[in-house]
Amino acid sequence: MIDLDSFKMEVKLLAQREENMLALKKAISKFYCNIGVPMLESHHPFMIRARYNSINENGFGLFNKKSQVSYNPFPDLIKLQRANFNGEQVFYGSMPLEDNGNHAAITALMEVGFEYAKDKTRMREYFTVCRWQINKPLALMNLPFSRTAIQKNSQMEEAANEQRNLIVQHFEQEGLINPDSHVQALEFISDCFCERTDKEVYYRITATYCHFIRDWLKKNNVHFDGFLYPSANTEATGVNVALNKTLVDDNILQLDYVKLMCLIRNPSDPKAMNFAPASEDVFPDENGNFNIVSIY
Repeated sequence: MIDLDSFKMEVKLLAQREENMLALKKAISKFYCNIGVPMLESHHPFMIRARYNSINENGFGLFNKKSQVSYNPFPDLIKLQRANFNGEQVFYGSMPLEDNGNHAAITALMEVGFEYAKDKTRMREYFTVCRWQINKPLALMNLPFSRTAIQKNSQMEEAANEQRNLIVQHFEQEGLINPDSHVQALEFISDCFCERTDKEVYYRITATYCHFIRDWLKKNNVHFDGFLYPSANTEATGVNVALNKTLVDDNILQLDYVKLMCLIRNPSDPKAMNFAPASEDVFPDENGNFNIVSIY
């Protein structure tokens, strides 16, 4: 395996330009082909997803069906993100910490609302938050190794320590040396998921890595539902997932309830803002349709 520092420099340089994507794919595949995949069987009963909902003062434009709060049904409109290339359908959301749904909701809102929150001219914006029941344990690739996440999130710290111990045990059993280099390689990619600057660069790195992992696991007939990684827009205090869209198509993820939330900015202090409920909880019918009757 090539030196990690050299690899970091190489991929960050390649990721500067879109025309380097083929070379970036080759570099990441070559480096990570001998790095194991730390898997986690997640037993969380639900997850949270949020979507920006552009509505007028009369409520026109409110979402009212599952397809509007699920993964993007239009591949042509999908842009590069942390776990997908252009046109790739991925179901993004946030996982609760110790079954704390409120924490997951804030994480989901920050992931979707971060750019709106930065724009101090936006005084009031609406977001639809939805809870999805998870009907079976999920096989997730777990990336808790970011130093930022470990410092700010005890759940990530615990997961990282557990994964490190498993890696060390594996190296000892197989008579291999230097497990630290293995862990450091995973730390790097986990750190990339936490980056909020140079998004285009780090999106190319993480999306390419995710693409490589999907292909590698499929080739080796390993069941896989998605990725679990630290939330960049909560400064790694939250936990995000990027899941296969088939989990929605096959009803393993089922829409449970919907609520409208509002980002409100203080007109006398544009830096001061908060998220507040803008509707009652609404429960979808068996076809995933719902109706938010009134807006606060």
